[in-house]
Amino acid sequence: MSKFEIEKTLIASSAHILPDDIEAFRVYNDIFIVDEYDYGWTVYLHDSIIDDLGKVRVSEGIRMLILFSVFNGCKYLKVDSDGPTYKGFEEYEW
Repeated sequence: MSKFEIEKTLIASSAHILPDDIEAFRVYNDIFIVDEYDYGWTVYLHDSIIDDLGKVRVSEGIRMLILFSVFNGCKYLKVDSDGPTYKGFEEYEW
């Protein structure tokens, strides 16, 4: 019998990020491995993402979501326009 491979993902509202973060996803594509879809972005949380965060300018919102995700064992962060907002994380008006 095969072993299933299941990876953890944190889903969060795009209200927690800024438009500049989306631009950072595009500009720093060597750091941010991102899959864009109709309503948001899925960010792969590779092994050096925490160290790499110090090399780029991003909002406190996306920085904290990434850190929280990694420290909770997630391999992905899904930022979705319909995703939940979380108390204690920055929220921005678009």
